[in-house]
Amino acid sequence: MKKIFLILIFSFAFQLNHCQETYAINGETLELKTEIDGKLDLLWNIIDGEYRYFVRTENDDIIELKNKSD
Repeated sequence: MKKIFLILIFSFAFQLNHCQETYAINGETLELKTEIDGKLDLLWNIIDGEYRYFVRTENDDIIELKNKSD
């Protein structure tokens, strides 16, 4: 019984770390995962087969990080 309880707690804790939130960015509604949480938050997801990364500032502004070499 203890093992099942520990597995459930571990599974629940893992789900909390990888939850997605919905954001409206430049007219798009995106579900992004938070990878790093701090003064600047790193958000990401795979959208249409491409990795997309975003930074959320302390003012809750969200800026997409783009590769200018493409």
